[in-house]
Amino acid sequence: MRLKSIEINGFKSFADKIKLDFETNITAIIGPNGSGKSNVADAVRWVLGEQSAKTLRGSKMEDVIFSGTDNKIKKNYSTVSITFDNSDNVIPIDFKEVTISRKLYRTGESDYFINKSNVRLKEVRELFLDTGIGREGYSIIGQGRIEEIINGKSEDRRAIFEEASGISKIKYQKNESQKKLFKAKDNLTRLRDIIIQNENRYGFLKGQSTKAKKGIALLENIEKAEFSISYKDYNNLNSNFNKYSENLEINKEELFDINKEFENVKLKISPLKEELNNIINVIEKDSAELDRINNKKNDITNKKNVLIERNKFIRLNNEQSLKLKQEYIDNLEKINLEISEQEKKIFEKNSILKNYIDDKNKVKNELSKSKELLSSKVQILDKFFLEKEEIENKISDLETEKRANEIITDSIKKKIEENTEEVTKLNIEKENIEKKLSENNSLLESNNQKVQNINLTIFEKRQLISELEKELISLNNQVSNINNEINYKNKEIIMLKNYIRNYEGYGKSVQDLFKLCDRETELKSMICGTLGELISVEEKYKKAIDTVLSSNLQGIVVHNDLEAKKIIEKIKANKIGRLNFFPISKILLKKERSNIIDSDILSFANDVITCDNDYKNIVDYFLANTVICENMDIAIKLSNKFKNKFRIVTLDGDVINSWGSISGGYKSSKNSFSIIGRKQQLVKALLDIENLETSLKNNINRISEVKTDLQSNKENLDNLKSEKEDVKLKIDSLQKLIYLNEFDVRKISEKIDEIDNYKENHQGFTSDKEKELILYKEKSILIDDEINKYNLEINELKNLILELEKNEIIVINNLDSIERDINILDNSKNILLENKNSNESKLKLKESELIESELQLKNNLAEIELIEQLIIEIKLKTDELTNSISKNADLRKKLILDNEEISKRYSELSEKSLTLEKEIEKNELRISNLKEQFSNLIIRLCDEYSLTLEDCERKMELYKNEHFTKEELKRLKENLRELGSFSYDSIEEFEKVKNELEFQKNQEIDLQNSIEDINKIILKLENTMKKTFINEFKTINENFSNIFKILFNGGEARLELDSEDILNCGIDIIAKPVGKKMQTLSLMSGGEKSLTAVALLFAIFETKPSPFCILDEVDAALDDSNILRYVEYLKNYLTETQFIMITHRKPTMEMADMIYGVTMEQKGVSKIVSMTFNKEKK
Repeated sequence: MRLKSIEINGFKSFADKIKLDFETNITAIIGPNGSGKSNVADAVRWVLGEQSAKTLRGSKMEDVIFSGTDNKIKKNYSTVSITFDNSDNVIPIDFKEVTISRKLYRTGESDYFINKSNVRLKEVRELFLDTGIGREGYSIIGQGRIEEIINGKSEDRRAIFEEASGISKIKYQKNESQKKLFKAKDNLTRLRDIIIQNENRYGFLKGQSTKAKKGIALLENIEKAEFSISYKDYNNLNSNFNKYSENLEINKEELFDINKEFENVKLKISPLKEELNNIINVIEKDSAELDRINNKKNDITNKKNVLIERNKFIRLNNEQSLKLKQEYIDNLEKINLEISEQEKKIFEKNSILKNYIDDKNKVKNELSKSKELLSSKVQILDKFFLEKEEIENKISDLETEKRANEIITDSIKKKIEENTEEVTKLNIEKENIEKKLSENNSLLESNNQKVQNINLTIFEKRQLISELEKELISLNNQVSNINNEINYKNKEIIMLKNYIRNYEGYGKSVQDLFKLCDRETELKSMICGTLGELISVEEKYKKAIDTVLSSNLQGIVVHNDLEAKKIIEKIKANKIGRLNFFPISKILLKKERSNIIDSDILSFANDVITCDNDYKNIVDYFLANTVICENMDIAIKLSNKFKNKFRIVTLDGDVINSWGSISGGYKSSKNSFSIIGRKQQLVKALLDIENLETSLKNNINRISEVKTDLQSNKENLDNLKSEKEDVKLKIDSLQKLIYLNEFDVRKISEKIDEIDNYKENHQGFTSDKEKELILYKEKSILIDDEINKYNLEINELKNLILELEKNEIIVINNLDSIERDINILDNSKNILLENKNSNESKLKLKESELIESELQLKNNLAEIELIEQLIIEIKLKTDELTNSISKNADLRKKLILDNEEISKRYSELSEKSLTLEKEIEKNELRISNLKEQFSNLIIRLCDEYSLTLEDCERKMELYKNEHFTKEELKRLKENLRELGSFSYDSIEEFEKVKNELEFQKNQEIDLQNSIEDINKIILKLENTMKKTFINEFKTINENFSNIFKILFNGGEARLELDSEDILNCGIDIIAKPVGKKMQTLSLMSGGEKSLTAVALLFAIFETKPSPFCILDEVDAALDDSNILRYVEYLKNYLTETQFIMITHRKPTMEMADMIYGVTMEQKGVSKIVSMTFNKEKK
């Protein structure tokens, strides 16, 4: 196997595509430092799968792509291909020629190819295992690799020995087997977890299955017992019902007789009580008036005394105010004098301050100018230093380039003489190719424009598709949301209809009344409805209205009191219970309210109610005196403000009643069970559903339209992509033709330029570079003189700046001192001004107080005169009221005695009536309870066993002869309760888990067998690796010892394994050059280390030669005598190995059959020049 060629395009400094052919055994690559010759070795290392950017002398992998220069744009990808002659089938692939390629894009995408077929990195690495070629092999030896062998840890040297001993492939197979083993163990662990879970479920479900079977049997017996016992209970209830019904009729007849006498007595009581109440009201009214007048008399007498005392205080206060007024006038005169003196001192200090500020500005300007001058001098000096550094670097580069040119001068001259005759033929060939190139470029430009147009259309289509897809997702979400809302609203409608139909949330009496109405149409026509269903209210106020109306919401609204009476009779006849009735004709008087406006009041409660005008009086009766506010704090504030005039309710339902009591606490905010406005809620819900269904229909239509548009645009996009691919294939074909044309033109041009200009360029190059070198050396001396001159000037400026900074500090200190004095004087002046303003304010205030006092004194004297006249009038009125009260008190005593006699008889009859009513109520309650027990007995059985009434009766008849007692039923239920809940599905689920568990346990056995087989394979591979490594290591060690003696002209060297673990241990290199002690490699000199590493590489080549080897400046650290031995020994391997040597050294270059020169005519862009030699000329 041989390396035929390397093609590089866009890799590091190789901006343009270049190809290096290796037709000879030894090829040298030479060139100045920094020209990019080591990039050839990096390219080979990279294409063979190197993943470390650091190894490739970069910070990130993107650095290997040509990054551009001032004259050349950057590349978007990098490609390297290496081609091998595989005639001897060393590479295990059925091709005589194998090309490995790697392509990296700036986006980070990387592709590998074997003979243009896309492959994985793993396949590239497997291809070169045990050949010495590859990332860890010894076919590419650079200075970095030598450094690793010399200074690396003993463990890190193993890779090269493993490759040389031929165990890399086996080690790879072992690693793959270990991955399989890990995966199998992981699968086994997960399978065992599942088995444990299923075993737990198995035990649990087994118990549940048994439990379910037992439970089903218990349920069957309980059903028989329930219906058997219920049949007996039903018969007992029927017997008791007949007994209590007879007692009830007897009690009702006795009550009728008593009630007749009771009505006669009641007629006498009423007029007597009315007369007594009238007399009492007159007495209370006169007493209240007398108390009011006496209180008024006391109030005005107290007020008179207060006014007399107030006049005394005003006179005393006026005398003190006159004294204070004079004090304020004296103080103002004194303060004005002090302010005048302070202003004079401030003026003097400001004059001194101005002089100091001028001095400061003068020093500051001088200092600023000096610093600017210093800065400019320092910048100039820095430029000189940078310029000197650039010149010295240029001198170094020119001297290196000069040495390299001397080496290749002879070969260039010979080539110029040999190739002069070819110029004419090449010019004709160049013209023909350039014509073809022009035609192909025109076609390429046309197709590129077509691709751009297609790309623009594709971009627009993709945007449109993206927008349509987003719209489709949005529409689908809207449809889902609308469906959810419709479902919710339907549930709400069903619930509301159920509530309205069954009067859910109302008391049982109300429900029973409306059930009766369903049977009796006449009764139904008398009822308008409940108050709760006849009104509606905003959601915001619902909780407040619910709270204040409370049980009144369940009141029955009727047209008049006669209808109410008839309904009550019906209720009594049907034993329904007690209800409240609101006759529209009876509740006429509206409660009047004050016309109050207050920002804290949200509304009066009756104003937030919506209802027909017929029911407005009822609403006003309950709510006209109730106000609604935000919260309890505002409610308390309003209650205090209006002296409990209103009942106040908050939005949360807390209430302050007009008599002062407060009720409140937690109440659910949900109004699902509120009985207010259910019909209105139902109408709103139905309207909402209608709107939602319209919206749903519109969205579904739009979805259909969007899907059609989306499908059409996607088809158009696919057609455009197909068209684009066709055009791109044409472009690729044209680009290949253009590339071949350009390559041919370039090759011909290069050859012509090489032939025409080699001699001229070489002579000009040598002469110009020599002059340039002398010029840079002279310039370096001149720059040194300038640097010394500027250093002297900078030192003088620094001394001047130091002196100016001292002067600035002195001036600033003086300035600060004067400013402090001025601030103190300003503060004193401000204090005096504040005192002046304070005294002036006080003086004005006292003058105002004196005027007001005099006016108050006059008003008080006039008010005292009026009070004395009013006291005389009050005494006359008091005497008149006292006489009236005495006369009416005697009449009240007589009426009280008459009332007591008639009331006694009333009480006796009332007590008898009450006793009979209680007895009737007991019997009614017993009968009601029996009815309820009848109903509950049947309903419980129907509900519990999900049966109709007829089915329930049929089952009781079926099981009537079963002999179960209640104790036996209780015991059966207790057994069922103890058994607990069970699942009917557990029986089927148990069978399912049982089958799964059997299958999983079989899988577990298969995995265990697989793990044992893989462990055996790994053990076998390790044994093979140990035997192979030990044998090959022994051979390498012997070769190393022999080659070391040859290269060092004597001495000793050996390799040692530093552990008993043969497959993982490190490898130490022990060497003893002639005349020195035996020591490890790390203790040797630099030259000795390099030559020892070379000896080790030769030992590896002798054991297992690599088909080719790239040596990247391996000879750089060898001295002249060592390099001659190195070159001489290298010739021993020319029959087995092909060498590509990147070098600076003349002895290494002289042994090459072909030389590639790497130059950098443009900064950052490498170029290749080739030279071939035949054996005779060499």
